[in-house]
Amino acid sequence: MEKKYTKVIEFSKDEVTNEFKEGERIVVQEKLDGANASFMRDGNTIRAFSRLTELNEEDNLEGFYQFSQTLNPEELVNGFVYFGEFLTERKVEYPEQHQKKFFLFDIYNPRLQRYLPFRDVKREAERLGLSLVPVFYEGEYVDKNHLQSFVGLTKMGAKVGDKENTGEGVVVKHAEGKTQSQKFVKLLGEGFKEVKKYKRKSKPLTPEQLFAEEVITEARVEKHLFNLIDQGVLDKNYKEEEFGKILKLLNPVVLEDAIEEEGNMLPKDYDEKKLSKAVARKVSKFTKEFVK
Repeated sequence: MEKKYTKVIEFSKDEVTNEFKEGERIVVQEKLDGANASFMRDGNTIRAFSRLTELNEEDNLEGFYQFSQTLNPEELVNGFVYFGEFLTERKVEYPEQHQKKFFLFDIYNPRLQRYLPFRDVKREAERLGLSLVPVFYEGEYVDKNHLQSFVGLTKMGAKVGDKENTGEGVVVKHAEGKTQSQKFVKLLGEGFKEVKKYKRKSKPLTPEQLFAEEVITEARVEKHLFNLIDQGVLDKNYKEEEFGKILKLLNPVVLEDAIEEEGNMLPKDYDEKKLSKAVARKVSKFTKEFVK
């Protein structure tokens, strides 16, 4: 993989609460619930990628590879990585006209090692005839409440369960492009949050159990289940009898992701075995619901 997309961090985390300064230009886009995908020109060919792996005719991310091969290499900037969301069947339902469609949201310049300003991304989308991830706001940063006002909105006709016209959340970026030190930020609707405050009960929990209760949420487990499907490791039409296999695949990636994103919630002397056991119990609980 030439370039993996930068991790998008929830706005509630301390490391990003001061990411934007009042008056700084930002862009707020709808967070789409699809597969992270990218392509790049390499000489006279186009290479395509899922979130973690390079794609080919067989391992094609439900047709994204084939879509990428319809593009004209000569129209792409050699070496630039075009990132976007390829809509596949997930938690959020989109109208039929958006299914198996690519929506551009960023372009990375490897020579400068930074993402392009958003105005350039828009120009490239128009020039290439690509759809752009919908924009809710482009202008000066106001405050968190202003950002929060866009959460739950959709310009895609999205549906979550029986809730019509409801989106997953928003992604907020610096409009002038991202440097190495800057962050991408997301604000999510309640059903998509990957950390939830534990409501204390009579029996006290160990630090490892408390971490699992707050961090191993349905949204986090479901995200990784879809990632396994995107990577071709798991068939999207998985069966209930594959429960054991799915758990073996999910447990290590969910644990790794939880520690990477929320490890500061653990004490320095936490017990790895106890943590692994607590996480596995929560993963099992949510996975049972998914495979029914």
